[in-house]
Amino acid sequence: MREPNTGAAPVASLGGILTSVAALASGEIGGRLIAFMATAWLTRKLGPAGFGIVGFATAISAYLLLATTSGFNSIGTRDVARRRDRAVTIAASAIAVRLLMGLGALALLAGVALLIPKPPVVKLVIVLSGLSFLSQAIDISWVLRGLEQNVRVGTMYIVTQLVYSAGILALVDGPEDVIWVPVIQFGSELVAG
Repeated sequence: MREPNTGAAPVASLGGILTSVAALASGEIGGRLIAFMATAWLTRKLGPAGFGIVGFATAISAYLLLATTSGFNSIGTRDVARRRDRAVTIAASAIAVRLLMGLGALALLAGVALLIPKPPVVKLVIVLSGLSFLSQAIDISWVLRGLEQNVRVGTMYIVTQLVYSAGILALVDGPEDVIWVPVIQFGSELVAG
């Protein structure tokens, strides 16, 4: 008697595991090197005050970003790996919940930005930084990891950083361009995701 197909992932070969690890590692290392160069450029162009605004906005939004991702990537990857045949359903459900959480976090971030005693440009950069809640909500890299498509995951990370760097080089020329930074970040996450 045949056992029913559970959609479980086949056992990976050593070569497949090494390829996956190499793809993820090279994507991570390459992406971080590109991001480092973009950050160096950004620091020089924005100066201490402008870069401080970006850092402040990133710090505030990072707390809420943690709340919106809240383990979905790890749990989702595991669930997709266990039930490959249900990957689309799992992804759709998780993305819907994450989008709702992201919209709530963006509204909360906007409220915080309105209440803090900072100049309007700082408040605007804070709110624009929250756009990443939405791009992170629709990120599918965790699904691809569960499906063992790690070459695509590594490539997506590098492409995200390349698009971000190109946007920074093209649109940020001085402190007055600080509002472009979170917009470029959001756009790069959307393009590569």
